[in-house]
Amino acid sequence: MQINENGAGGFFVYAPDYDIERTFTCGQCFRFKRNENSPYACEYHGIAHGRYMRFASDANGNVHIIGAPFEEVESLWLHYLGLDRDYDEIKRQVLADFGGHKFMSAAIKQTGGLRILAQERFETLCSFIISQNNNIPRISKIIESLSERFGEPIETPFGIKYAFPTAERLSEVDVEEFTALKMGYRAKYISDAAKRVASGTLALDSLSADNAREELLSVLGVGEKVASCIRLFAIEDLSAFPVDVWIKRVAETRFGGQLDVSKTGIYGGVAQQYLFCYERELATENK
Repeated sequence: MQINENGAGGFFVYAPDYDIERTFTCGQCFRFKRNENSPYACEYHGIAHGRYMRFASDANGNVHIIGAPFEEVESLWLHYLGLDRDYDEIKRQVLADFGGHKFMSAAIKQTGGLRILAQERFETLCSFIISQNNNIPRISKIIESLSERFGEPIETPFGIKYAFPTAERLSEVDVEEFTALKMGYRAKYISDAAKRVASGTLALDSLSADNAREELLSVLGVGEKVASCIRLFAIEDLSAFPVDVWIKRVAETRFGGQLDVSKTGIYGGVAQQYLFCYERELATENK
């Protein structure tokens, strides 16, 4: 994939089917917002991997990556955005795994431009612990408060923002301080996760698709759905298939109760995002 300078302090690659908006609003990350004053057709900006970044698409089918030097774009951000994966092949495989099902076909046609992000592991672990029985605006607010209180400052054109705190820093924090950030019962879960990662009891950086599920389920408050989200969005196990209320609804109403999660294939997690995103959009349209 050729990386080009965009003349505006960033770089771009040609990826005409890439959907910036769906990628950053489908519930896999919580620290990006749309830049309404962007010169690009669509731009989202926020904090990831300890850096303030801008990701945008233009009318010519280019994806712009702004905020990092060339070497970092090449080594980190193309992969973060999923630009180094063959999504045409992934979509073909997903459709085959679902037996060409008409709802899966429609979901791919509508939402197939979204990509699975390769996110920082500890932040993703904490984010999806916080996400339990929560909505996206409130999740985002709690994560921002946590970062502002315990993270390192980052200068941006919009003022000082904050990196997500390290496990070592959060392991030193009393549960009461987490509770004060309006985490509720999740405060003790964040405390447990931070202590496990900081002590090495949970070797987060060495987890793989082979052992991640079992290790993640050992963390206080991490159940199957949260573990699946972490596996999909940070461990890069694209077979992980999180089941939430939307997927239960899809299984019952679109697949007649015959959706077998264990048979959704090596790209089951990508399929899950297509189904999840499409079902939510249909619900919004029908309101």
